[in-house]
Amino acid sequence: MASPSEPPATHPPPYTPRADDNDPNSTFRNIITSMLHSRHHKFGFLIYRVNYENDAIWHFFLDVLHRQNFDGATKDEIREFFRDWVHERSEERDGPGAGTDNEDLIRWSPRYKVCMYADKEVIEGATIRTVTYLPGGPKLHVQGIGILIDGQYDEHDRDVLVRAAGGWREEFKAVEGRTRWDVGWLRFNLRGVHCVYETLCMSEEEWTSPYFYRRPPRVWNGFS
Repeated sequence: MASPSEPPATHPPPYTPRADDNDPNSTFRNIITSMLHSRHHKFGFLIYRVNYENDAIWHFFLDVLHRQNFDGATKDEIREFFRDWVHERSEERDGPGAGTDNEDLIRWSPRYKVCMYADKEVIEGATIRTVTYLPGGPKLHVQGIGILIDGQYDEHDRDVLVRAAGGWREEFKAVEGRTRWDVGWLRFNLRGVHCVYETLCMSEEEWTSPYFYRRPPRVWNGFS
């Protein structure tokens, strides 16, 4: 992911078709498909940092925004910042295909639908270690719990019944004041950040799928 200080690309990076593009087991098949359909070749989550006590591990988080705007911000406040960022997208800022006239962008690209929220728990709980036994040489592996915020969330538009123990339920134990099943954010294993992005490329409604969403404090670990 590019830093906001970097100039926008003048053209999308070239894409060379691969033999496994249509292989359902290909790790990045859905990401490639979403970039082709959206006609925009940037991918990756925008990250909002809301805690600045520990810089030791922050190098892992790549999109750094203004401290004075986000220090201590809540998830709902960050959602509004993110919506403004999406609304103000342009080819000048974000590269070819990012203009507001490209309706396929919001449909296909998770980059413009959800964002990451890095609070004290996320930053201090993340660890990075070097793995040397994999093919291709040493690689950095991150471990910890991340938080994703649904930028399209509307709590009044998600009043659905959810099948749970004892029958169908409409309300659950409050999470930050919300009792509906979908509270507008989820926790996920940072080790699978590419997998969660890949999964969100599958459908514009993937977030609300019962096969995807994990209500906090549960953690998304794939489809397990």
